[in-house]
Amino acid sequence: MREKWNGIAASPGIAIGKVLWYRESVWKSPHGQVENVEAELERYHLAVARFCANIENRTQKASARVRKEQIEILNTHVAMAKDPYLNGQIEGRIGAHQCAEWAIEAACGTFMTLLSSSADELIRQRASDVKDVRDGLLRLLMNIPEGDLSFVQPGTVLVADELPPSVAAQIDPRRIIGIITRKGGTTSHSAILARAMEIPAVLGVALPPLELLDGEPVIVDGNLGFALISPSEKEISDYRKKQAADLKNRSALKHFIGKETRAADGTRIILEANVGGFEEAVRAAEYTAEGIGLLRTEYLYMENPSLPSEEEQLEAYRRVFSAVGGKPTAIRTLDIGGDKALPYLELDKEENPFLGYRAIRFSLEEKEMFRTQLRAILRAGAFAPVKLILPFVTSLREIGEVKEQLALVRQELEEQEKEYGKEIPLGVMVETPAAVIMAEQLAREVDFFSIGTNDLTQYVLSVDRGNPQVASFYSYFDPAVLRCVKWAVEKGREAGIPVSICGEAASDPLLTPVFLAFGAASLSVVPGALLSIRREISFWNLKEAAEVTKEALSLSCERQVKELLLKKRRG
Repeated sequence: MREKWNGIAASPGIAIGKVLWYRESVWKSPHGQVENVEAELERYHLAVARFCANIENRTQKASARVRKEQIEILNTHVAMAKDPYLNGQIEGRIGAHQCAEWAIEAACGTFMTLLSSSADELIRQRASDVKDVRDGLLRLLMNIPEGDLSFVQPGTVLVADELPPSVAAQIDPRRIIGIITRKGGTTSHSAILARAMEIPAVLGVALPPLELLDGEPVIVDGNLGFALISPSEKEISDYRKKQAADLKNRSALKHFIGKETRAADGTRIILEANVGGFEEAVRAAEYTAEGIGLLRTEYLYMENPSLPSEEEQLEAYRRVFSAVGGKPTAIRTLDIGGDKALPYLELDKEENPFLGYRAIRFSLEEKEMFRTQLRAILRAGAFAPVKLILPFVTSLREIGEVKEQLALVRQELEEQEKEYGKEIPLGVMVETPAAVIMAEQLAREVDFFSIGTNDLTQYVLSVDRGNPQVASFYSYFDPAVLRCVKWAVEKGREAGIPVSICGEAASDPLLTPVFLAFGAASLSVVPGALLSIRREISFWNLKEAAEVTKEALSLSCERQVKELLLKKRRG
């Protein structure tokens, strides 16, 4: 029977194949007590050693078709299994006479709960890594075989509740041509690997409770985010035509890999990427981002069971630099609070966290933590061109206090004779109405602006973007939002500082001519949008963009603006 499954468009493209339902083994681990603690510790340590050895053996024997993203997943699991903190938690439980299986399940469960509770999708997805390490160790202790995809036939569309990272790392694009899962988002390992291997994927699908028979025909539309089960012959025929057109379009996008980003009249625009860690930086490099316009640093704090040290942060930044070949990287200081929390800090619950103790407000109160991050960022500046961005700025006073902390940190580094970047530009995120209103004054105190369209839209329109009851009011096409962006860009340009636009709006090709007309020096977009935005920019000259933008700003509501820009789109 024909069905349509809607989900998240996690990897673009169209696949036409047959279903293979992947089923994980189901087991229940023992929760018993042990008398011989030493013997149980040895049993646990042997399982860890075997787990790591198996992965290292697999990566050494990996064929040329195995991508670096797949090996990176496996290496991450080795690092987790060897993590001293996690090992200490498990060993402590075994020392209290818990059996190894119970200890592993309890300790890993704590981390999984912590990560899964985050409102940040990227952090939530890391819980799957912990689960995979847990399951791998339990399988070894209980002699349960792991999942295997080596048997699948060419033309397979893999359907699963969730693909464990270790299973996703086995995907062979010569056999698996599409992916559908109940769980997962755009930053999950399944999505990252699917995009890297150009396999269409739709995730977050409300799969039916009854499993389909293997071999059922299926169409996966990774562009629009849905799958058709048991499609008609006409639908298959129509989608084969769409598939051919899609492949042609994707081939056209590949033409823009490695190209300078220029408008039709030759105007140069810097096109950078927003990333939240090494994996996204790798993807940005593949699509030839001209730098990292926004490196979110929350992942360093939210993936750790305790505050990351200066050295840990420095190493993480250097890994990002290596991924993008040392291109310029704008590092945003910790933007915690609002929809992001650090359980190990035990912050008070707030009635309105988006309007409360968050981002730069938090950093300026937690000065020791802030200086540790500033030290790491300044030291990172000795290895690549680095810029420093302050989030959620609402006043000149905050910038003054940050400059005081920077002066102290520089003095410390000088006294300790540590290398650091001597000339690191300081910028602010313009993402509050206060920052927009004070843009002229702020521009005199900093070296650049980065306009954060996600939060700016939220605050200008007074819409909690995480609240489904008011989600329909949230739109960066709203004239009020666009006028705020225009004002901030103008004030930055008048002061002679470059202005970048980032967030979801920058990644939407409909708004490309608007941002060109405003005079933005750069756009910073999600990695997957780099080539489409580069192509869209190439279709516009500034005069034509200005005409369209003038008409858009004369309209009265977001619906009219969006309809106009849809009509005018070139790409």
